[in-house]
Amino acid sequence: TIVLFYLFKKGKDRLAKKIVLDLVVEAEKYFGSDKGKRKKQYVIREVYRRFPILNVLLPRKKLDDLIEKCVIELKKVLD
Repeated sequence: TIVLFYLFKKGKDRLAKKIVLDLVVEAEKYFGSDKGKRKKQYVIREVYRRFPILNVLLPRKKLDDLIEKCVIELKKVLD
């Protein structure tokens, strides 16, 4: 049971990161630069709108942290 829970959580985390990263890229394309707060709000809204199950599986604080990590990752790729 513990192993199954671990595997589920690990898979969920990877999936959530992929979803958030895709939305961060989408927000960057749509809003352009210098609109960080608006882009973050967009990503949060879209994550929960497109994937309602993440309302339960991905708490807001964790989503905020994940967005920040994805933004940093995207900046590294673009530099």
